Amino acid sequence: MIREDEYHSWATAVLGRYVPPILTCEVVPAEACRLFRGVPRGANEVLRPVSTGWLKISFSLGQHSAGLERMIAQYHDVPMSLADTCLVRVSELFPGADVLTLDSDFLVCRTLSRKVVPTVMPPRT
Repeated sequence: MIREDEYHSWATAVLGRYVPPILTCEVVPAEACRLFRGVPRGANEVLRPVSTGWLKISFSLGQHSAGLERMIAQYHDVPMSLADTCLVRVSELFPGADVLTLDSDFLVCRTLSRKVVPTVMPPRT
């Protein structure tokens, strides 16, 4: 989306290894729209993969709120956003799914069943 972003090439290469649809939760595109609010047509670019089916909303926040609340309480001392919490929950609901992220905080997070969250992130520099 933002070709000047330092992680654009990495993200493009990594996403090319996955077969759509890519699973997410509704909070992730919402947060991305907020982050790209100053970019012309940024929200449109964020929402296009959802409307084309390339990005699939895999669960409803309302249906999983109890588990999310437990996870937020568990990680009250870790800077974990609602989007991060949802992605951890998605990784638990869909075994074998990777969380693609730039956020190294995922390395310390565990699912409610205490499993490591499988992550794919760029190499640390």
